[in-house]
Amino acid sequence: MRTRRLEIRFTHDEANWIVLRARARGLSLTDYVRSAALRGSGTSLPACRRRLPIDTAIPIRQLTGVAAE
Repeated sequence: MRTRRLEIRFTHDEANWIVLRARARGLSLTDYVRSAALRGSGTSLPACRRRLPIDTAIPIRQLTGVAAE
């Protein structure tokens, strides 16, 4: 269980960029920052299923439909 909370300060632009990157990967802000912070630390993170950005998901669904026909 995660009980520890950290506070980090960012500029307005940095914070916006981080939020956009998390959304693009289909992750919550917390999961995105945790993943970035622990990357390369040897700590294994639980697998989470990432959602494709909508502009990528739509063409893939269309191509999947074409292939099925």
